[in-house]
Amino acid sequence: MNIIGIIVFSIISVVAVITLREHNRDISTLLGIGCGTIILLSILDELFDVVYTFYNLAEKTGIDNQILTVFVKIVGVGYLTEFASDICIDADCKSIGQKISFAGKVFILLLSLPLLTNLIELIVELLP
Repeated sequence: MNIIGIIVFSIISVVAVITLREHNRDISTLLGIGCGTIILLSILDELFDVVYTFYNLAEKTGIDNQILTVFVKIVGVGYLTEFASDICIDADCKSIGQKISFAGKVFILLLSLPLLTNLIELIVELLP
């Protein structure tokens, strides 16, 4: 599905969700979650292409794959956390959505610690 298809599908979905929300809030919430999931699944191939491009670039430039893996994990955690948080907020569970967002930030910090540690060690080695 291309971006135009995703946009058209999204607009139709939003109209359906808003229309159903007046009559059956539970169904409209499920429809919203389902539409978001379909959009996410429709872009997975493109996401895999981006990841493969990064790994190919790392291979050509000699960058350590471990660094790239951490970077991809950080980006993945960020996207998935935002997606899950938005689902909770759309379902009128803002408090849970905010907790998911906070947990994602903590995990991103934990994932970035080895990179930060290596960077600090490298700076200390370069200092006279």
